[in-house]
This record gives sequence, C-alpha cells and structure tokens, in this order.
Amino acid sequence: MNEKNLLDILIIGNLNCDMLGRVTHMPEADEEVALETLENFLGGSGANLAVVAARLGMRVALFSAVGDDKQGVSLVKMLDEQGVSSEHVKRVPGKRSGMVFGVVEPDGERRLFSYRGANSELKAEDITDEELSTAKRIHLSSPAYDLALDVLKRARALGLATSMDPGSALINAQDINELLPLSDILFVNEVEFKKLSQGEDYQKRAEDLHNRGTDWIVLKHQEQGSALFRPGQLPLTQNAFEIQAVDTTGSGDAFDAALLYAVMQSYEMSEWLKLANAAGAMNALLPGAVTGVPEGIGAIEAFMRRTSLRGEGILLYQGEA
Repeated sequence: MNEKNLLDILIIGNLNCDMLGRVTHMPEADEEVALETLENFLGGSGANLAVVAARLGMRVALFSAVGDDKQGVSLVKMLDEQGVSSEHVKRVPGKRSGMVFGVVEPDGERRLFSYRGANSELKAEDITDEELSTAKRIHLSSPAYDLALDVLKRARALGLATSMDPGSALINAQDINELLPLSDILFVNEVEFKKLSQGEDYQKRAEDLHNRGTDWIVLKHQEQGSALFRPGQLPLTQNAFEIQAVDTTGSGDAFDAALLYAVMQSYEMSEWLKLANAAGAMNALLPGAVTGVPEGIGAIEAFMRRTSLRGEGILLYQGEA
C-alpha cells in the first residue's frame, strides 16, 4: 500500500458507553449519596485514544466490538462523527455493548465499574495481517492477553511500529512478561509500574523492565507529571500543568494519543511529554472521557503557553518508589 494511503494508527481496544455521575463525597458502607449529575459519553480506552488522535489530525481506525443493541448503533455513530473509522468494529449478535459506570468526586478523581460486554468478543482471528498492514503504527489499549500476544507478534513480524497501554485489569490478572519485548512503547501509570517491576526507585524499576526486554517506558504520574525511560539513556521528565481537575476519566488515553502524535510528527523529544501532559490536563477540565480535548494541535499548544507548570515533578531516584 502506498505510504500516503496508510492509516497513521490502528487502535485495538474497548468501545463503551460511559455513564458518569458526580457526588459531593464517596459513601460509606450502607450510606446513600445523591448524584448531582448523571451523563452519558462515548468511552472505552481504545475509543478515547482514537478520538483524541483523530482530533489531532491523524488518520485513525479502531478495532473493537459492540453488541447488536441500540447502544452499539449509537457508539458506532459517535465514532464516525468524531472522524474515527468504524469499519473494523465488530457487531456481536445477542451481546450487550460495553458500559462503564463512574462516580466522580469534586476533585476530579473517579471510581469506575466496568461491564465489558461485547468487548470480550473481539478475538485475534478477527484481525488479519492485511488489515494490520494498513497502518503505520499498531496500538493496543487495555487488551485481552491472548489477543495482545498474537497481534503484537504478527505486527513485529510485519515490521510495524507498536505501542501498548496494558491497563490495570490486564496487569492484575496476568503475567505480561511475554508482551514486554513486543512493544516499542509501554505506557503505565505509577501503580502499574510498581506491579510490573522491582527496584528501590523508578530508575531501578525501569532498568528491571529494560532487562526483561522492554524498550521505551512512559510513566504517567498525574500531578507529578510524566517520565520517559529508554535503555542506556538518561530518563526525561516533565512536570504536570497546574489545573483544577473536574473529571480525570480518559486523561490517560488523551496523554497516550498526544505522545504518539508527537513521536509520529517528529516533534523534538524534549516536547513529547509536555504535549502529552497538556492533552491529559485539558481533558480533565470537563466531564467525560474526551470532552475537554479540543480540535487541533494549535489549541493544545495555546494551552501550554498560558498554563503554569507545577513546581515539583517525579523524583526518579532512591526513596520514592
């Protein structure tokens, strides 16, 4: 396929309806707390990332699965409206589409309860080598283990760039050591990083993962910012932006999309984490998984110019990890 006709990124991940309610505080056992608001949004880690990538101008398709219910029809329509190709979204007869119910506290922190539904029906055999070869990069977002192992092996054999954000559910359920050498970029938050690695600080933990075949590691650490670890190189760090978060749902996915955009658009490496932090921060300013990320890179760059950075970033060395 001609290079100019290739997708920039083919994403494999969940497509859900997110139902988000806001509360003044989390209830204790047997306590009832009234929801201040209750809204529905497009969601799922794969869909979130795909929408942000499309808003940044990338050609994007999503491999996912929905049920044969009205919700599935609505989710596919929302994807198309956001500029994401839904050609590869599988329709599963007799299954309900995925749903996440989230409760958001005043500081933007949330508690999520997920029902995978039709998402669990997406299998490796649903994705052909020919389809993988239509994209410059393959990204897996919170994938099932068997699907991830198969797809990453085939993508590597095809010479494609790969990246993965395994997510807490996969890391908690499965030893993913075999996946680590198959992804060019591994995205993790601080909890996931600690579950996957050993060491007295973040630098040692990164070295542990590098020794097991992991290439680049991107650490997302919310208010402490982010870090990039590369084998044999000094780590890069970037402070977070000073914001008042409203809802952090989807901010990690927005971060991933912006960093992949920066890599693929050949931004200076020193700008990668800053751009990604900005996308994640903007997404947290409004309720919903992708509501806060605006159209176009220009708006993110404007946000970076007008928004202050926090004074403290990630401490990489002994004592804090």
